[in-house]
Amino acid sequence: MLSGLPTALPMLRADGGQLGGRWVAGASIAGQAHRAEGVTGQDSYCAGCCVDGSALVLAVCDGLGYREQTSQVGAELLARLCCAGAAWIVREQALAEGAEALVDAVEQATRRLIEWQRTHLAEWEPAGAHATVLVCRVPVSPDGGPALFARAGDTEAFLLRDDRYASVFPTGTSANDPLSHRNPRDVLEVTAVALDADALILTSDGLAHDIIESPRTREWLAARWSAPCGPHRMLDSLRYRRQSSDDDRTALVTWLHPYTGNSFDDTDPAPTDPR
Repeated sequence: MLSGLPTALPMLRADGGQLGGRWVAGASIAGQAHRAEGVTGQDSYCAGCCVDGSALVLAVCDGLGYREQTSQVGAELLARLCCAGAAWIVREQALAEGAEALVDAVEQATRRLIEWQRTHLAEWEPAGAHATVLVCRVPVSPDGGPALFARAGDTEAFLLRDDRYASVFPTGTSANDPLSHRNPRDVLEVTAVALDADALILTSDGLAHDIIESPRTREWLAARWSAPCGPHRMLDSLRYRRQSSDDDRTALVTWLHPYTGNSFDDTDPAPTDPR
């Protein structure tokens, strides 16, 4: 059932292309529960480059509280504001400040979103635009230092190498919300990680739970993401069937080896059930 909301996000979104010398692909699917009820999905993703070209900036956000009129607006704006702020973290600042530079970018983004809500949509309830957030800065050259991560909530980041997944953050964290705190940095988790892997995967909680809990889903996704893929194949990778998996699914995948322009497979695969 299509959503009748004027603020609804597309039920299916997909991207794929070269960005800063790497191949990046993203996809988002509204969850089965949302589609059945005719309300919108509440996940958003965004990708860009730092202004000096030294790194990619990536973000995944998920609206909180199942507020069908507003949660998706907060997630969409927060993802874009975080990427816009993190894009100004040049190489020298990243090396000097580490992940703390991302904290400043996320803090500024949350304050801008709160101010925008107060100015333009004062009729919203105070928590109307709240969302979880995951932002990372991925250097595009070996001398750019480690990848930097900051998050609040249950969005997840994984490193994929030889079909094996490694979580960037410890699992089991609570859904902290940076917009509900006077000092967002108090709830942000930060880390810096050397990217010794084939791909970096950012996900919303719906997909993260399936990756953590289902070996067959992990195998399915690892096979789909074993090489750079275009939008069609990226979108198809999230269309698996798994019992009790009815939340929105969002993934933003960055292949960490320089893209050489080799062709990739973006054809329609045979239907497969990874349950």
